[in-house]
Amino acid sequence: MIGLISGVKVKYQFATFEDLVSIVQNNTNTISISAQRITPERLQSVDFAQFIRNGITLLVTSTYTPVINGLADLCGKTVAVQSGTQPAALVQTQNGKCGSNKINIKTVNEYLDAVNLVRNSTADVAIAGEIMLAATVRQFNNQLKLVGGIFNSTIVGIVCNKNKVNLCCALVNAINFLINEGIYKDLLQRYSFNYTNNAICSSRINLQGSTCASMCIPRNKQLCMKNLN
Repeated sequence: MIGLISGVKVKYQFATFEDLVSIVQNNTNTISISAQRITPERLQSVDFAQFIRNGITLLVTSTYTPVINGLADLCGKTVAVQSGTQPAALVQTQNGKCGSNKINIKTVNEYLDAVNLVRNSTADVAIAGEIMLAATVRQFNNQLKLVGGIFNSTIVGIVCNKNKVNLCCALVNAINFLINEGIYKDLLQRYSFNYTNNAICSSRINLQGSTCASMCIPRNKQLCMKNLN
């Protein structure tokens, strides 16, 4: 959608979550889209164009009956988590609070590997971003369910190279165009996201950076293309 608005052809490539920042850092014309939180550590290497708010939640099979209200209830259970993510850090921290009733942590490289460990009952629980897990529940026709509520909600962004400010601004303005035209809200509702919880009011670079209002207007395709070059 952003590519169409800006008149830019987008080429897709898949990469592991842990490599997304370094790939963009080393390639000025590359961006990455995932549930990348805007953190001080990442901001040392790359910039972000805000696009949605994402929390963390827990996934189990729809037939799973033990009560899980939050991280404390993971003690003594087998938990699948993608390496290099904030959920992985949260599980490690919680494990230090479990005493002798430790969490059996199964770390995987790919998000779907964590989901599949739950599906085949190798793990009791998977922990990840609510956006991805909510989409997964829909994908598997409610054979899975979310538990434990949503916590640690924060803004995530599209990753862009620090030396390509115009590219990052083009992304910001394309996202704001979607918001202003009502398309953004329609997209969230179409994919069953909670507009109140997941939407941002407007995009900007990083957490407190430029709104890029004077640099690129998606309605003006020629100007957008100039800023992308």
